[in-house]
Amino acid sequence: MKPVLILIVLGIALFHLGLAQPIVYEKGTFGYDLTLMQAHYKPIVLKSGKSRIALLADFQGRVMTSSSAGDQGESYGWFDRSSIEKGVFAEKNNVLGGEDRLWFGPEYGEFSLFFPHGRAMTGQNLVVPPVMDTESYELVSKTENTAIFFKEAILTNYKNTSFTIAVTRKVSLLKTEEILGRLGIQQNGLSIVGFESHNTMKNTGTEDWSKDYGLVCLWSLSAFPSHEDNMVIIPVEEGHHTPVTQYWTKVGKERLRRVGNTILYKADGNHMHKIGLKAEKLCPVLASYSPSKKLLTIVRFSYSGKGDYVNSLWDKNAPPYEGDVINVFNDGPMKERGPFGPLYELETSSEAKALKVGQSIDHKHSTYHFEGTPEQLNKIAKKVLGANLEELMNTFHQ
Repeated sequence: MKPVLILIVLGIALFHLGLAQPIVYEKGTFGYDLTLMQAHYKPIVLKSGKSRIALLADFQGRVMTSSSAGDQGESYGWFDRSSIEKGVFAEKNNVLGGEDRLWFGPEYGEFSLFFPHGRAMTGQNLVVPPVMDTESYELVSKTENTAIFFKEAILTNYKNTSFTIAVTRKVSLLKTEEILGRLGIQQNGLSIVGFESHNTMKNTGTEDWSKDYGLVCLWSLSAFPSHEDNMVIIPVEEGHHTPVTQYWTKVGKERLRRVGNTILYKADGNHMHKIGLKAEKLCPVLASYSPSKKLLTIVRFSYSGKGDYVNSLWDKNAPPYEGDVINVFNDGPMKERGPFGPLYELETSSEAKALKVGQSIDHKHSTYHFEGTPEQLNKIAKKVLGANLEELMNTFHQ
């Protein structure tokens, strides 16, 4: 028997006897995170070439992380690895993260879904509803590139109005050709992964919804690890001075700048803060760029350019239906809280509609990661964002 054949036969025998050594992945790789999840859960892995995404039905069918270079590639998502590894969670308000998770808004105000009726709206009283925290979704179907989840739930707002809903969540891993076609770009040796969540919410209650008693929106959030040189890029329509909402604290030009038709925000995980942009002269795209990681991340979302958007600004006097479409969260210390990761989040919201019984609303949130040379990434940024990455990065050093 030839030596190679002997090794193959021996390997098969050892595998069946349970003596074969498992592959050990380096920390920070997709394979490492997948192994970690497999210790307590049954992650769903969607594959296309070297592209990977890992989902957990146990936590709303959220995309936990992704890779553009197979199991040995970098794990792009941020999630609470400690809690996942232990399989132990707090009774409420877990910071689970994930590259694409589904929440519902608003967070604050008279129609908030995060504060019990009659309780003071302070950070200590905020409660993340279980359907957004540690409740599972039912896996309805799965293919090589798609997973569909379903959940029935009841949400109750601060006015004590209840919303009976049915949620369908379809997560799709996109093939490279589809990504290039959608963005109108060429690959040219880039390492690419892209995926999309298509979320639908149906009013399955017995009453029509009314603006007088509060509405609900779909809220997609993407959590990523922070890097010291990480910059968020938000293009706006040419010639329009779109105002930027600032949450909790104010920041200066060292973190937030406007360059032409582009808003720049430093999301490095060193200062807890949040910004937002309202539904006025927006482009349905935002991005982040880290030169040290040679990584460009782009998020696109469904956006009609009009409609009512719930307001989650922590201001009791804020108009309830003049909220933000885009939000960016930067982690960091703030009083006795944080940092959680450190991490940063790119967030998008659907409009809110007074749904009649049986009516639905949906929201699409697409995430694309590109690893490559500065020149390669700059070509994509110019095409998709209308931005020159080198020039933008230099603005924070002037």
